[in-house]
Amino acid sequence: MRALSINLIYFAESPDHGAVVLKIGFPHPELFTELEALAFFGDSHICKCYDSDRENGATLLERLVPGHDLFSMEDRSRQVEIGAGLIARLPVALTGNESLPQFS
Repeated sequence: MRALSINLIYFAESPDHGAVVLKIGFPHPELFTELEALAFFGDSHICKCYDSDRENGATLLERLVPGHDLFSMEDRSRQVEIGAGLIARLPVALTGNESLPQFS
């Protein structure tokens, strides 16, 4: 049987960071994997992790507000150009000492 995972999400304004999301959940291995992955991506193509409290399962994240998706663009070649550029820059180099799950 698989455990149910529920997170409490609060949207707020921070004087230091602007629009933020406070995510609070039960500390579990998947939360720690999420925090490790956010650290590897840094500020590249993913929300910023401003702070976290592993012991209490709390994370303060940058709040991203959706803009226009690629499919709303009329120019198909521009859609492909933007999407391909994002995919090319998304992978990050790992050292091999990470505890992140790997898929082949």
